[in-house]
Amino acid sequence: MHLLSRALSTDKPEVMVGRGYVLLYVSALLSIALLSTSGFLLVSKLVESEKRYAIAESVGGRQLVLTQRAALLANRLVSEPSAAARAPLRQSLRETIDLFGRSHRAILEGDPSLGLARPAPEVVRQVYLAPPVSLDQQVHDFVARVLALLATPDSELAINPHLGYINAAAAGLLMEGLQKAASAYEEYTQQRAAQRAALESWIYALTLLVLLLEALFIFRPMGLQIRKAIKVLGHQANHDSLTGLVNRKRFLELLEQALPIRSGGPAFTVLFLDLNNFKMVNDSLGHPAGDELLMEAARRLEQPLASDSVVARFGGDEFALLCYGVHSPNAASALAERLLEAVHIPFTLRGQQLRLGVSIGVVMVENQYHSSINIIRDADTAMYQAKERGISAYQFFDAALRLGAVHRLQIATDLHQAIAKNQLEIYYQPIIHAASGSVSGFECLLRWIHPELGFIPPLEFIPIAEEIGLIVEIDRWVLVEAAKQMQHWNASYEANWEIGINLSGRQLVHSDFAGWLRQTLTGLELPSSNLILELTENVMVDDTQEVQAQLEQLHSLGIRLFLDDFGTGFSSLKYLRRFRPDGLKIDRSFVQQMSSPEGAQMIGDLINLAHGQGIPVVVEGVETQEQYQTLETLGCDYLQGYLFARPMNQNQLEAYLSSLEPNLRDLELE
Repeated sequence: MHLLSRALSTDKPEVMVGRGYVLLYVSALLSIALLSTSGFLLVSKLVESEKRYAIAESVGGRQLVLTQRAALLANRLVSEPSAAARAPLRQSLRETIDLFGRSHRAILEGDPSLGLARPAPEVVRQVYLAPPVSLDQQVHDFVARVLALLATPDSELAINPHLGYINAAAAGLLMEGLQKAASAYEEYTQQRAAQRAALESWIYALTLLVLLLEALFIFRPMGLQIRKAIKVLGHQANHDSLTGLVNRKRFLELLEQALPIRSGGPAFTVLFLDLNNFKMVNDSLGHPAGDELLMEAARRLEQPLASDSVVARFGGDEFALLCYGVHSPNAASALAERLLEAVHIPFTLRGQQLRLGVSIGVVMVENQYHSSINIIRDADTAMYQAKERGISAYQFFDAALRLGAVHRLQIATDLHQAIAKNQLEIYYQPIIHAASGSVSGFECLLRWIHPELGFIPPLEFIPIAEEIGLIVEIDRWVLVEAAKQMQHWNASYEANWEIGINLSGRQLVHSDFAGWLRQTLTGLELPSSNLILELTENVMVDDTQEVQAQLEQLHSLGIRLFLDDFGTGFSSLKYLRRFRPDGLKIDRSFVQQMSSPEGAQMIGDLINLAHGQGIPVVVEGVETQEQYQTLETLGCDYLQGYLFARPMNQNQLEAYLSSLEPNLRDLELE
């Protein structure tokens, strides 16, 4: 700098020329410095913008997962029969929708702590606020519906109007909107990457044109810095920041790339894993401990795999594995067993040893798949099937699982509308006094005629109604309609028939059931003594204080309780002594065995057992005159079956009753 000052201080011609060169050099340096500084700032701005969009893309991808999880938890909450089990479901759903809402606000309003600009870029706001029905409004509606469901008391969950909207949103417009938003983020990220690449090329070319030598000293370090930042950014866009594993986006890309490679070649395997009871760790030890657990779990999942396999963290405590070298079910089973063993080893966290289970869904990818999304869907379906089997299990996916899941979903969806659309109909089957042949009463049997699927057997839709919690509403509808009809028939035929109605055990966990039934019978002017509630032995297994209290209240109302399908459930004699029913119904399976001496002896023993307790017996499934005579000889009190009459709807039963002689129409079921 001292020499430069001396050169600038002289007026000699040669010095003037030198000064010109110096000025040119200084100008070149200044130009390079200006170009370097402005280029660095512009590239840094683009890199930062690209990073923000990559983060927004990651958060948006998480929104897709949270939407599905919220819908799943909402369905499980509505269908859960146990009040104790609903509490953690409510908490999980509340945490999920809270995270969903906070993530949405972070995207739309910005969140510096997550690296999202505040305010959010206009392009992001356009994605979420575009008319006619903005994605922002759909998100708010979805959150509001879930919160409304959470605010619904347990007793009203089964009839809440929100679950249908939640399911529709999670599978329809909201999911499509979130996917479009994620695609928009990816497009913006690619645009920024393209702009950055073009700007870098321009800067490098112009710098080399200005002065190559100076560029070597100035831009080379900058270029290295930029390339390093790009590499880091590329890694962040494709990897989970906590575990270092491939993230959901990159895993789906690799899976999509593997599909055409597999065409004509050997199968490969995809596994979808979920850590069981992970929430317990977060709740008891805190989120930092949960993060440590996830990192250790990620390390263990990588250990049993071949070098060409890919492990990804899909989100939360879910992981996915892409195993190119696992070509057969036997190899996939062996790998799943190794993964179960790896996770089963106790985790040491904060001085405590914890054991976690893992549920694994396994898909053998062959020519039947053309989309990575379908593979993950099937693996997730298999994983939830495995979760139902126990704390640690794996399940292979097959087409039956998918067809079953789709069919059950249709049944569950349509069942909500079946009552309102008058698709359900009550059939009645007479109960006959064995000694006299008189009609003593009727059993109600529910039928569903689906407008598209036709007749759906009760054995198919009743368990689904139990699962989704709709059985409570259906049972009460049957009770009201059957009670109305029985009151009308008793008045019209001057009879005193009883009506037997099968009751779900879920009714007994509702503390208001006995009170509701008392009011219903009073309003319909049907004496409580004309009503028989049929309970299966399995209901008695749930021997809780709530169930016992309900049974005592029903008895106090004068309602008779029959034990249905006696002899097919758990410890029949035990529950016979504890429950003290007003009657027993022996299952048709015993009648089918009566052709052998051993079968006849067995049903005779059951009748004697009941009579020893002073309890009358109804035998179901009587189809032949020979069976009738044998049962009458064995001392059976009442009979029911095709020999006397098939189940009939209202009009058919009225015609049947009109055809009977008066002395055969009525005999009270004692």
